[in-house]
Amino acid sequence: MPIRGRIIWVAGPAVRAEGMMGAKMYETVYVGEEKLIGEIIKLTGDIAFIQVYENTSGLKPGEPVYGTGQPLTVALGPGLIGSIYDGVQRPLISIAKAVGSFIKRGVHVPPISLDKKWKFTPTVKKGQRVEPGDTIGIVEETPLIQHKIMVPPNSRRGEILEIAEEGEYTVEEIIAVTKTNGGEEQLKMHHRWPVRQPRPFGERLDPLVPLITGQRVLDTLFPMAKGGTGCIPGAFGTGKCVPPGTPILLSDGTLVPIDELFREAITNHDINEEDEELIVPISRLKIISFSSEGLREFEASHIYRGRSKYLVKLVTSSGREIKVTPLHKLFKLDPETGRILETPAISIVRGDFLTMPRKITIRSNYQPIPLEDVEDLYICGDEDLKLVKEIMEEARQKVGSIKALARTIGLNYNTLMSYWICMSKPSLKFFIKLSEFLGRELPFEFTVKSSSRGKSIKLPRYMTSKLAEFLGLLMSNGKITKRSVKFFNNNLLVISRFTQLLRELFQLDGREKMFKTVRCIEINSRALVKILIFLGFPAMKKSKKLTVPSIILRSPDDVIAGFIRGYYLGGGLLNKDVIEISSTSRELIHVLSYLLTRLGILYTVRIDEEKNKSRIIISGIDEIEKFYSIVLKEIREIDKVASIKKYLETQDENRTLRQTTPLNLQLIRNLLEKNRFLNL
Repeated sequence: MPIRGRIIWVAGPAVRAEGMMGAKMYETVYVGEEKLIGEIIKLTGDIAFIQVYENTSGLKPGEPVYGTGQPLTVALGPGLIGSIYDGVQRPLISIAKAVGSFIKRGVHVPPISLDKKWKFTPTVKKGQRVEPGDTIGIVEETPLIQHKIMVPPNSRRGEILEIAEEGEYTVEEIIAVTKTNGGEEQLKMHHRWPVRQPRPFGERLDPLVPLITGQRVLDTLFPMAKGGTGCIPGAFGTGKCVPPGTPILLSDGTLVPIDELFREAITNHDINEEDEELIVPISRLKIISFSSEGLREFEASHIYRGRSKYLVKLVTSSGREIKVTPLHKLFKLDPETGRILETPAISIVRGDFLTMPRKITIRSNYQPIPLEDVEDLYICGDEDLKLVKEIMEEARQKVGSIKALARTIGLNYNTLMSYWICMSKPSLKFFIKLSEFLGRELPFEFTVKSSSRGKSIKLPRYMTSKLAEFLGLLMSNGKITKRSVKFFNNNLLVISRFTQLLRELFQLDGREKMFKTVRCIEINSRALVKILIFLGFPAMKKSKKLTVPSIILRSPDDVIAGFIRGYYLGGGLLNKDVIEISSTSRELIHVLSYLLTRLGILYTVRIDEEKNKSRIIISGIDEIEKFYSIVLKEIREIDKVASIKKYLETQDENRTLRQTTPLNLQLIRNLLEKNRFLNL
């Protein structure tokens, strides 16, 4: 029997009703004596929280609430094209004909005409087997649009027992009967579909045929394709916005605050900063976003700035934190159906399960270090100097003379001559610029120094896993001065790993010292200091400014794993049954959490405001095993890593809360029963 409750509270479009025991989440209800259409968005005992989609003025406690037992649905069938609807598929033109231009509340009109007849042409024959998605007939809905009548997705496969002959029928008349394992099913030219349930598909096809609307402004400026999607941007205040500082994940893996993107976008536009709302076109901005198929790359076309009276702040059990406008849609799990629902942030309550990516895949290549932007580094290796002389001669022959070459590459003639006669060492910037001028491939490493008396060092051309690990080690327990680099650690194996990387990457050796009670490796090299600062290592106030260099964010997963490996060796530990990585830099922990998601490792973030410390916690055998195999496996001889391996070998499998999905018991039973039936 339909449920009948009673209103106990009204606040704008929100209504609370009692006596709703047995109602379902997202069930359609009719509210009040005028039967305003609404939807249940929360249930607590027999109390239902309802969002009403009509004006609630005059609605008062005590009025009835009628349940329908059905979710909010839309009608799909011939008659949609040419109609104008509101957000719950009420046909505005039909309503205007019924009650006048000023639409009254509680008016209910079928979304598509139930009386109009359409010419139906069958495309199947009696005895033919069909399944959901198969076309059984066509209707010429307009001269441009051929409406295919299909077996609804929620029907069963079966055999055609009856099929209507070619002729005119209303959408309510039966045009086919199928014989299925569940009995006979009658098919009409229309059916209803829940708005929160995605339409299933076997394969997504590229839209290739244009959809000509006849509206020249649309067909010229906003062309569409048959089977494609038309986008109407949301109005101001409808939940598209996030506050300044919110990181946007670009397709190359970097994180950029949205306000920084906005400032860059407006540099080439004449705008009035005092306007409440600004929409600025942008180009070539590719971001990672969510579609029905998962996370993928999108190209953004505009960026918007507006205002909101207040924001909603949400904090998850894993430590994720987000601030959005009240109507901003988030993806929530519905335990009753197992589906993912788009839900306004204001409707999220304690205990709800939000869906978040377990792994973000970024297609990236190994990133060249832009050494041409580093000042005051000079080529000093014999092989490199020989190569410089060779390409200078090639360039001179190409342009005709040294003087012409100086003009061509924008270098002082006297400086170029000093390079030519080997009176002074050529700068690294000059070497790279000349190589690019000739279209030559650059070597994978250079030998340079910062001055005539400085130490020579090897510089890698690309960001590699080992270079990222070296940076991670320094960022966890290192510091730099104007002339030197220092790394502190009392673990001899970690010290040994650092010196090994130092020698492999830069062909440098450090001196071991003791600073009070801490071992230190000190490297006196201005060239190394220059490179580290260029890569993003803070020269001052390291604890406040520390973050992950952007070149690592743009790199492949093994480089990301290398950085995390280095930082773990210096600032991480296995604490009982969890891995902890801590820092006084909240920004660093924030970016590390993104990197772990890139690797598919689940984590929890904890902030200790009193101690000004942030931690990443990795728990559960599965996640610790992933962290070990992806990040640490190649340095398993170090005791900090060996202890994790030993822990994994002595522990049984366990599950954490985030690895479980709460589903309604009856739903699980139905799924098991359906699976058993399909396997028969």
